Amino acid sequence: MPMKLLFELSKEHPSLPKDEIISCLNAEEIVYSIVDTNENVLLIESKVNRDAIQKLAQRLS
Repeated sequence: MPMKLLFELSKEHPSLPKDEIISCLNAEEIVYSIVDTNENVLLIESKVNRDAIQKLAQRLS
């Protein structure tokens, strides 16, 4: 079942925070689609498991 994940973006740079999240998703080979994005958040949908989410969270923290 697809899960939606919401990422809060740092406002220190206009594109770097979103690009970093996308790069980490790709590096972890997580298949996703972007549902919505703005200067504050990135919302994705993915069939990702909890272990992959924890690994992604550690990588992004």
